[in-house]
Amino acid sequence: MVCEKCNHTWMSRLTDRVKRSFADMIIQGRPVSLRDEELGLIAAFTFMKAVVADHATPKPEPFFTRAAREYFRETLAVPSDIQMWLAAYQGSQRFAGKFNTAILTPNEPSPLTGIEFYSFTYVVGHLVVQSLAARWTQIGRRATPTPFLKPDVYWDPAAVRFWPNVPVPVTWPPSKYLGDNTIDNFIARFGVPIKLS
Repeated sequence: MVCEKCNHTWMSRLTDRVKRSFADMIIQGRPVSLRDEELGLIAAFTFMKAVVADHATPKPEPFFTRAAREYFRETLAVPSDIQMWLAAYQGSQRFAGKFNTAILTPNEPSPLTGIEFYSFTYVVGHLVVQSLAARWTQIGRRATPTPFLKPDVYWDPAAVRFWPNVPVPVTWPPSKYLGDNTIDNFIARFGVPIKLS
């Protein structure tokens, strides 16, 4: 999905930084307290994976604009209008790996009419990252900010929002873990009614 040059330069460097910084968290589930720099690193890694997954999913056009993708490549600056959460996974397999993408569109008149959402969930070992991006379906409105959404409070004990603009430090893991019987429902949690923040 990406060119060889990007894959072997800045993308590889970002992935290596994440591996070095969070190996104990991912492999052993070691509790951590994360501050701005560490959260920024996880956010950049999550956004990079979300963009790659977006391109791996057939659709008429990529969700993220070329300008946003190129700006990220040059600066590793994550858009401030994307929300991200951290969760923890304990399943029957010692090492887990999974990703899921979905395009969500409100199907009834609401304050969200005219907006579509891109949900991305990535499980690697014990770490779960989830992002939710939004854009207007009408290209002419895409300069207008979209609202943040608040997932159902049912998931609050299992997921902590870490991007953007959250108080630090962020403690991981949350008080509740996701398991084999809950991970798919967590991935699909934005397919149920969600509220404006």
